[in-house]
Amino acid sequence: MEESNFTEKDISTVETSILSSVETSTVIIISVTWFDTRLQSIQWFGEMIMLIFITGLSIGENKVADKGKC
Repeated sequence: MEESNFTEKDISTVETSILSSVETSTVIIISVTWFDTRLQSIQWFGEMIMLIFITGLSIGENKVADKGKC
């Protein structure tokens, strides 16, 4: 059996949460465009909240990474 070089250290917790949120956003975009689904205003509001938090996590992770380089 071949051993994998992938370890838990290769992807951080923040990256994992960002990827899982992006997956949900992708499903919403596909359902709206491809399946012509109509979302309610509360669903659009939830999507906007997710995008805000994804952006915040990304910016926060970059700031922490930059501090560690000093």
